[in-house]
Amino acid sequence: MVWGTFDSSSVGHPRPGTVERGPFRSTHGGIRVALERSVSPAGPDPSAGRGDPPPGGRRPAAPPPSAASKWWTLTAAVLGTFMLMLDLSVVNVALPVIRQELDAGFEEVQWVLDAYALTLAVFLLTAGALADTLGRKKIFQVGFVVFTLASLACGLSDTGLALDISRGAQGIGGAVLFAVAPALISHQFRGKERAVAFSVFGAIIGLAVALGPLIGAALVTTASWRWIFYLNIPIGVFAIVITAVFVRESRDPRARGVDVPGLLVLSVALLSLVLGLIRGPQDGWGDPRIVGLGILAVAGLALFVVVERRRGPAAMLDMSLFRNVTFVGLALVALFAYMAGTTSIFLEANYVENVLGLSAWDTGVRFLPLTFGMLVAGTVAGMVMNRVPTRLLLFGCGVFLCAAMLLVLLADQHSSWTALLPSMIAAGIGMGAFNPPRASVAMLVAEPSRAGMASGASETFQQIGVALGIAATGSLFQNHVAREFSDSAVGRQLGATGVDTHTLGVTIAGGGAREASESIPEPLRNDFLRSADSAFVSSMHLCFVVLAVVAGIGAVTALLFIRRRDMREDAAEDEESENALSTLAVSDR
Repeated sequence: MVWGTFDSSSVGHPRPGTVERGPFRSTHGGIRVALERSVSPAGPDPSAGRGDPPPGGRRPAAPPPSAASKWWTLTAAVLGTFMLMLDLSVVNVALPVIRQELDAGFEEVQWVLDAYALTLAVFLLTAGALADTLGRKKIFQVGFVVFTLASLACGLSDTGLALDISRGAQGIGGAVLFAVAPALISHQFRGKERAVAFSVFGAIIGLAVALGPLIGAALVTTASWRWIFYLNIPIGVFAIVITAVFVRESRDPRARGVDVPGLLVLSVALLSLVLGLIRGPQDGWGDPRIVGLGILAVAGLALFVVVERRRGPAAMLDMSLFRNVTFVGLALVALFAYMAGTTSIFLEANYVENVLGLSAWDTGVRFLPLTFGMLVAGTVAGMVMNRVPTRLLLFGCGVFLCAAMLLVLLADQHSSWTALLPSMIAAGIGMGAFNPPRASVAMLVAEPSRAGMASGASETFQQIGVALGIAATGSLFQNHVAREFSDSAVGRQLGATGVDTHTLGVTIAGGGAREASESIPEPLRNDFLRSADSAFVSSMHLCFVVLAVVAGIGAVTALLFIRRRDMREDAAEDEESENALSTLAVSDR
């Protein structure tokens, strides 16, 4: 999306050490912004690559990057983003197989997704600040190393706990890659090339999320679930090599450093919140441990606000952004949309494999309508968002997601997979069309110097939505399945014989009904399977009604809180000016 063009016709060639002024002609309302660009004398800069400016406060302009350096940088950024986004969605179809092979409980399966999303959310803002301070290339390489080694650890895991811990480490590496990749691209590309580069970057993100279930299914079917993680290793090694050889180092001499207090407080608060949501339904909401976790989460979030306000410019999240109504609205819409959309894929994949009995590959293939809907909707949204008010686009995404959640009610234990088609198509449209306007608004609600932080905060709320959605809905689902099965005729019969029907219900929720049926007396086995499927579907329907409400709240929030007057018309233009004025320390490595 191009918001303005620089009129260079009236700009002469400045002398070294002088200041050049020229008009910046806007395509919106004829706004003219004076552009100042410091031009430093030529010559070597002994401080290049370090945060300290050279004597006199001016820094020589960095040599333009070579074509090879630019496009290899884009390749490295795309590979990193593809890996981390793929691992957000690729695991869904493998979860039943993972649960069975590792003999993992439903909670451990939830944490396979939540540990990744949670650490990705918590470290996203911190990773960007760390890269600005120590060097983007250096931190990007560290992110690749962490992500690649964590992927190896995931593949080698022999228990559910080991896999959960490894996934948490993977999320830390993923946060680094996701935070630094756009900065690398922005630093290497200018003008139309930058637009092309970010178009490719955005397309790869959508492709990774959309193709994740199919790629995961193919690997699970033809090799092992472990290969969904091993696949990252050769890609990671290749990306580390090309980053070392071709990517130029850059850092921001004005960087604020790492907000360690904010990072620690936010980590404890979110971990307590997710853990409480997962354990609450099983232990009881009045259990002292659950109450304690809730108090710790609320107190932690309140303390995070206090800490960030006191740290001022050194904060990982500028709390003054929350004075902007549209920023708050966008954060909430992102949280609600991802809470509904990502959780729906988690539940639908479990339904298709555990109730309909399809293999991982067959499940992945049947999610192709969702994939196609995401790709088409994302493309269309990118084309029309300059002509349609953003709040209406985001409202429409919420409406489609709400409809998708309700359309799942058409499916039951006797349905074929085609009963999910309407829901998949609607969800694909809602999820696919969401990111282009979200990214656009995130850049327009803050000053250019804080646009990266605003965008990162929006991404953080998305990942928090993923973690909270899977934790809360998964817990509701598991608890309701156990209660529904215990209250069924078969459950009461088995309970009368001393069988722990609640534990059996938890096993059913985790997709273990077929295995559990082998221990059921033969006369009751068929009735047991029917009751298990009925409890599964009934609980799934309840969860999707809740998710429909969440998506609906997101839609209304977009309509009420996304306001044009809160967006800066010249934000994108000033961002280009900032790029022209950039004083980043650069050195070829």
